[in-house]
Order: sequence, then C-alpha cells, then structure tokens
Amino acid sequence: MDRALRSLAAVSLAVALAPAAPAAEAVLQTWHPWQLDSLLVVWALRQASTPAPQFESLPRGTPIPPERAIDTPDSPYRRTGQRTAFEEAVRRSGLAHPCVARLREAVRVVE
Repeated sequence: MDRALRSLAAVSLAVALAPAAPAAEAVLQTWHPWQLDSLLVVWALRQASTPAPQFESLPRGTPIPPERAIDTPDSPYRRTGQRTAFEEAVRRSGLAHPCVARLREAVRVVE
C-alpha cells in the first residue's frame, strides 16, 4: 500500500474511532478487526446522522442483528456486487460531502 493510502487509512481510523456524542441513540456493530471499508462506513454514518451513532467491535462471527450491523453479510451497509459497504452507506444516508469521491476511490483500490 502506498504512503497516501496508509495515511488515509490512519486518518480514517482516528476519525471513525473518535468518541461519539454522549447523547447518541444508535449503537452499530461490526466484527474485529475492522477493515478500511468498515471504518469509512462509520465515517459516513457519523457525518450523516445527528446524533452520531456509537460503534462497537465484536469478535468475528458473533451474531449481530441486521439493524445494528455494518459490513457484515446481513447488514444494510455491506459489500454488494456493484458497491463497497462505504458506497452503500453513502447512498442510503444521502451523504453529500466533498471527501466522498476521494474516499470512494481509495476504498475501491484497497478492496
């Protein structure tokens, strides 16, 4: 992975794992270890939601209800044949942010 993508991944991780607002109502979950696609889903949902949802990391294979899941087979925010989980989160949330196009390119390279 080149330097720019490593830097993007580090920034994405820091933004995604920053503490959520205390008043957050939703708690979304994914499996550990997180992948770049999962981190960018978190970023997109935090940008698009007020209050920002909280996120939890569970051991791989732990059952997660579909309504709480991100980037798992039963999640509404998952990879499809045409889109990454990040692209699906952007589409479903209606997020219009200047960073989306560059992040979309980066996640497609990594995926």
